[in-house]
Amino acid sequence: MFKEEYPEPKLVLKMADAQLRKVGLSMQNAGYIKNIARFSLEKSLDYKNLKTKKDEELIEYLVEIKGVGRWAVEMILMFNLNRLDIFPKDDLGIQNGMKALCSIQHSNKKDLFSEMEGLAENWRP
Repeated sequence: MFKEEYPEPKLVLKMADAQLRKVGLSMQNAGYIKNIARFSLEKSLDYKNLKTKKDEELIEYLVEIKGVGRWAVEMILMFNLNRLDIFPKDDLGIQNGMKALCSIQHSNKKDLFSEMEGLAENWRP
């Protein structure tokens, strides 16, 4: 299907949604994959350029893609670009862990994030 198993954006965009569904994607996720492919052609997802962007700059750039949120970009920053100073406060596992371990009681996100960020300052590289 893909030459050298690399999903060239043009080929992804030509694929029928039914083909993408056969590999286990929901209709919504198939659309998101096509959004990423379209973005790659229109704006670029060239790794050499992406890795030169600062963290917040890259987050702002990639969340323009419908279906790509801040959490996904933070995971790319940490695990693909090896950025050391990323704190994914939107991650539910991190929120629940910090609530339990640090006895955080806030119910609204603004206060929760503020306290989490304050505690996380101690962990910066």
